[in-house]
Amino acid sequence: MEKFLLASRKTAKYLCKLVDDDGVLKHDDINMDLCSQYKLTTLLLISGYTKQANKLLDRIKKDFMQPNGDFLSYPEKKDGEQKSSSFPMTHFWSYMNAWIAMAAHRLGRFDISYPAFEYCKTYFNPNVNMVCVTEPYNDSNTELTMDCLSTSHFGLLCLYMGDLEKAKLCGEGMITFIAEQPDIDNILYLRKSVSTGKIITVPPENMEPFFMVKKDSPKQLYFFIGYVGIFMAKLFQATDDQRYFQCAKSMIDFALTCHESICMFSFSHKVGYAAALVAKETKEAKYRRLAIGLGEYLISIQTEEGLFCKEMDIMDRFDQSAEIAIWLREMNSVLSQVIT
Repeated sequence: MEKFLLASRKTAKYLCKLVDDDGVLKHDDINMDLCSQYKLTTLLLISGYTKQANKLLDRIKKDFMQPNGDFLSYPEKKDGEQKSSSFPMTHFWSYMNAWIAMAAHRLGRFDISYPAFEYCKTYFNPNVNMVCVTEPYNDSNTELTMDCLSTSHFGLLCLYMGDLEKAKLCGEGMITFIAEQPDIDNILYLRKSVSTGKIITVPPENMEPFFMVKKDSPKQLYFFIGYVGIFMAKLFQATDDQRYFQCAKSMIDFALTCHESICMFSFSHKVGYAAALVAKETKEAKYRRLAIGLGEYLISIQTEEGLFCKEMDIMDRFDQSAEIAIWLREMNSVLSQVIT
């Protein structure tokens, strides 16, 4: 799958040239918002641009990192506006944090990774082994929710940080969460309530895409199921516990029965990598074909300059391009072991 690797390299080369000597993106419209760059460090380091990755981390530490280990784009503003101008980033508050922490740890930047990890820990609910979405865990907040994306993301961070016990707790939380699904043949519900501990089946107004994935509806946010698959497959690697792998596999089985638009949608990127991981273990063609098909679609939407998702605004384009390039490189690595 060398073409996946070449596409990833193209994106990395383009974005690397936009990081100046102070680690600031050469794009004045978006370089003050963390959303444009929090995944870029990972792409740079896995692509061999460690100098630029460190410069970017220096800048993130200097301009965005807070004394408590959080990261804020606009600390002078109030409430959610502090985090980012991107609504998803203000809603999934610790999502950018965990990306930065993982990249920093992989680069040996413990001055960033450990404080960031400590902050992310405050979102973990030990009663149900899941991670809160919008703010740190507080059992007296009746509006607080937990979800599978935040839990999988934090669980993967725990693996990188060497906290296997907490990663396993996240894995147990995911196994329970999937087992409790009330209508898994049609819908994967994505959240639980902190106050009740029950799966939320009725989302708030205008928030349905962040609360459920419907099998028969087009263009759902498939990255939710993809990240569960990635994390549980990686947790299986660390523990050899088949229960974790079966959970990962169940997510890709769910994906295989989703609306056909899943194969032609940029937000399926995490599904592609998860499918590759499952294909490596099972050697089954259906998982391999899904991973390859998704990778083929992603490289088909890459622009000449190397970015993806040309229909998005520039900040989201930078964000999604970095992530897609990361997963394409990872898919190449895994699929090269499957296809001989």
